[in-house]
Amino acid sequence: AGNFGGTPQPGPGYPAAYAADYPNVVAVAASDNLNGNQWASYSAYGPAIDLAAPGNRITSTIRSDLGIDPPYGETGSPDEGYEGGTSFAAPQVAGMFALMISRNPGLGASQYIALAEAAATPVSGGPAHWAGSGVINIAKAVASVPMTISGAPLQDWMDVPPGADVRAVIDGNSCGESNVTAVGQLSRYDLRVASAIERPGCGVPGSVVTVTINGQPAYPTVVWGGQNQDLGISGRDVSTVSPPPGAQVTQHFNGEWSNVAHLGPSGAPALVLNNIPGPWTAAYFFDTTAAGFDGSLGRYLRYFSHAPAFTISWPLVHTYDAFWVEGASGDATSPNPYPPAGRTVQLHAGWNNTTYTGANRAVLDALRSIGGKFSTVLQYNNTTGQWLRFTPGLPRYQDDFGGMFTLQVYWIYMTADGSLTMN
Repeated sequence: AGNFGGTPQPGPGYPAAYAADYPNVVAVAASDNLNGNQWASYSAYGPAIDLAAPGNRITSTIRSDLGIDPPYGETGSPDEGYEGGTSFAAPQVAGMFALMISRNPGLGASQYIALAEAAATPVSGGPAHWAGSGVINIAKAVASVPMTISGAPLQDWMDVPPGADVRAVIDGNSCGESNVTAVGQLSRYDLRVASAIERPGCGVPGSVVTVTINGQPAYPTVVWGGQNQDLGISGRDVSTVSPPPGAQVTQHFNGEWSNVAHLGPSGAPALVLNNIPGPWTAAYFFDTTAAGFDGSLGRYLRYFSHAPAFTISWPLVHTYDAFWVEGASGDATSPNPYPPAGRTVQLHAGWNNTTYTGANRAVLDALRSIGGKFSTVLQYNNTTGQWLRFTPGLPRYQDDFGGMFTLQVYWIYMTADGSLTMN
């Protein structure tokens, strides 16, 4: 602001005087840090002042060509009539803003200034408007910097329609609110997450930030970073996840062809397929290890519900076998077998009909153990009679689904043999 406080025109000089008209200009006055940070009598004052900072006897670098070793000293000297100046208050404010920006570089100038002004320590005494919002509090200003999170809001790893409510929740407190917006055919969310200083109960280092979509928690969560960790987080896609099946698992049969899983104990088809809603005609199991008629691997084994034994080529049904049923209509409920973690199946080059027994996960995460060895995942919707597709590498909006779900049935096209481990 200038050292004009004791002159007939004590207002700030330029460019600080521009602060009255331009919100991105910050006019800095000096406080007397040798006297409880009261007004430093040399400091200019007036309505343009935004903030004050200590200006007396500030240790700084000095001219190194004077032969002084080390090249540091205190500003001002008694014969100058004051022991400092606004020139040494201003760089402290600049340093404060540098620290705030390093904490989260994604905010705008007006946001940094508003946070710094809110964190400043109010003053009393002295001429009017000498300190603006007060004397800077660097620690409080830096701790006030919010977290910003942006990315794609998903439900079961597919885009949520625009308008959905998105919140940042910390220990049950809503610390940031927004709505889903559309970016072309994709969705986006942008959250400003308040610090504990700005909104009690909100962000402090180490706290867990959960994004919720229409009240449902989405994953992964975010940890509020500590010192030197950037609070500006972009490209963080989060998804709500449907719960896994409970004690009973219900599968739908459409009266024509249905692709389902056997969830009971292993046994002969006549004994273990008795929970399929009747009447039904035939069940077909695709055995990837059986030789086809052309000599390649992969052939359907069959069981007819009312046919002579010599027509049956599927002698044994194993738990988690995926198969087709013809003619059954209705719903069948089976006890949840609660698949063991880490169940592994061998998949062969070509199509494989598989019951997925891992936790609900994004497709690429669920199939991580065969990454690079599959090109397409299909799922047959027994209710609509439609095929759904997921293809790695395509834009999300071109896929019909984005996740794999416990005890649901999928077709996986393998470009090479591989072992699928489902956790």
